[in-house]
This record gives sequence, structure tokens and C-alpha cells, in this order.
Amino acid sequence: MLHEYIASCNIREKVALSLIFKKKIKIINIRNFSQLPGIKDFEIDLLCFVDKLTDGTIVKINENGTKLLFFPGILKNQKFEYKIKSFRSISYYIEFFFYVSLFLLKKSEIKLTGIRSSNVDTSLELILYMTIPLLRKLGFDNMRFKVYTLFFSPMYNTELIILFPAYQYKRHFTLITPGTIHKIRLLNTYSDQIFFGRKEISNFFNHNSVFSSYDFKILELKIFNSDIKFQTVAIISETTEGCIFGEDITLSYNNQKILNWSKIIAKLIMLFLDNILFGSCVDTKNHTILFLKMLNKKDKFSSTFSIGKLTFYDVMFLRNLKKISGKIFSIKYNCLSKKFCVNFNFL
Repeated sequence: MLHEYIASCNIREKVALSLIFKKKIKIINIRNFSQLPGIKDFEIDLLCFVDKLTDGTIVKINENGTKLLFFPGILKNQKFEYKIKSFRSISYYIEFFFYVSLFLLKKSEIKLTGIRSSNVDTSLELILYMTIPLLRKLGFDNMRFKVYTLFFSPMYNTELIILFPAYQYKRHFTLITPGTIHKIRLLNTYSDQIFFGRKEISNFFNHNSVFSSYDFKILELKIFNSDIKFQTVAIISETTEGCIFGEDITLSYNNQKILNWSKIIAKLIMLFLDNILFGSCVDTKNHTILFLKMLNKKDKFSSTFSIGKLTFYDVMFLRNLKKISGKIFSIKYNCLSKKFCVNFNFL
């Protein structure tokens, strides 16, 4: 059976679901009403990455790129490397690998070479210090990673190696109490030139009473590659229950000149607090991984987690999931706690 989707929203997630459930998909009218219709270069690059990750995958794209046929192959457990050829950062590709990793049977090792951060993707800082700790809790206890800086490449500034163990199935997973924040770290990663540094950030937070009662530290990392100019500022917090939340912003020198950096930091803090004030137990950027974990049939017991709000991205993913697999999540809103409770039971 061929599952058909209209328009191009979330092609990456549709391809991941196709691989997981081994269902053929067809996506039509890709950006038909855009000034530049058709599939983008970074999406083609992602499909090349999928070809490296699988055996037997077949991809067909029409001449103007507005129709995609995807016939999924079999996920391989292997050691492989891939050089990213698009402007998207490493995290765009590694997130896709995380989506399908819950369904790999044996350990794998992946090496990705590309751009560390971009202003359209989750930063590598959040991947390393927020997403990977969550995956370790879900069953990848022995996951390890290494990050290297490429000093002289004009196209790439980072090499990421992830050692992925076999998934260890856990009988039950519950995450419904967020706890209270007790630790906050601000990570300032930049190339040879920066928009604002430790002094400006320290002055801003010293005058902000919200963070004065927490264990708060600023950490800096300089990337010695002058050909790729950027700055990423990420806020990461941990609660007493082990929940990790984060928000980031990446500035590149392709952007307009920054006139008021304090407004950027203030916006970053507002996005960060928005996640926490809703009482979530899982950061919104990691909802998809939790949904997929709950889908794994070998985890034969119920899994429950509490989220403060459902995003538009979550709703689109659940709709795609229902269409391709027939699976339906139980989503209930608790009026007293003002939280959504998501449940999926295989019993």
C-alpha cells in the first residue's frame, strides 16, 4: 500500500516513519506555491544519508522536484561516515538518526562531518547535553560521543562521532513530575569573531533576579575555524527529577548586523522559560523521540510522560503517524495540573 501525502511539511519525519514501519510513501505538490517549488538540496542530501544508512532503499523524484516516491529499505547496523553537502547543520541529520535508532538491533557507529550550528536547526550543544542524556535514560545507557574541530576546512568546522549501543528494552517508562530547577548552564560557542561575549552576558544575568537563586554558570567554547563565522548561545537547565530543558539561538555573519544583543538574550530567556512554566517533563525539541520510543513494540508495557503543551509540530507528527501506522496516542488534558498526559499502551 502506498501512503500519499500532500505538500512538503516535515519530509524528514515522513521518511523516518516510512523506514520504521516499512511503508512506501508518495509526497506530491512539494512547495507548489513557492517561488522555488520542489524538493530542496538539503532534503536530497538527507535522502543520500538514508541511502548510506539502509540497504535496498529506492527514491524517485520527478523532473521539477514536486513529487517524491520513497520505497524504504532495511536499516543497517554498521560503522559508517557521511559528509554533509548542504547548509544544514549536523544536528539536522543526527536527529533523524536518533528517530530510527530505537529500531536498530545492534550497535552502530556513525561519523558526521559538517557545520556545527545554523540558525535554522537545533544547536549541537542541545543535542549533546539535552537529547543524548534523554536517550541514555530511554535505554541507550552506554552511548558515547566525540566532537572534533576542523581548523582549516572552508566548508566544515565539526566532526561528530557517536557510538550507538544496542537498544536495551525497558519494561516501563514514566516521566510525569518535572521537579524544580536547581542547575542552569549558559553555553557560549563562537568562532574567531563574536557578537557579544562573557562580559555582556554576565552583566545581563547579574541584573536578572530570575537566575540569582540557582546554581548558574557561564561556559565558553571557541571554535578555531575562521572560515565559518557564527555564535551560538544555549541555556540548559536540570531539575531535581532529572528533567533537562534547553533553548538556543545561533547568529551567523550572513545575518543582518546585530544592533541590540540584549534583546536577543531576552528573547532566548523567554523561549526557555516558556517550556518550563508550562510544567513540561520533556523539552519540546525531544517530543518526537519520546513518541517513537512509545511505539516500539518490543517495549510491551505502557509508557507515560507529561508535557506542558502540544506544539504544532507535535500535532503534525501524530497525524502523520496515525496515517502511516494506524497507531493512536491517548492524549488527555489535566485541568488541575494544566498539563497534557500522553499514553500509548501495547497490552
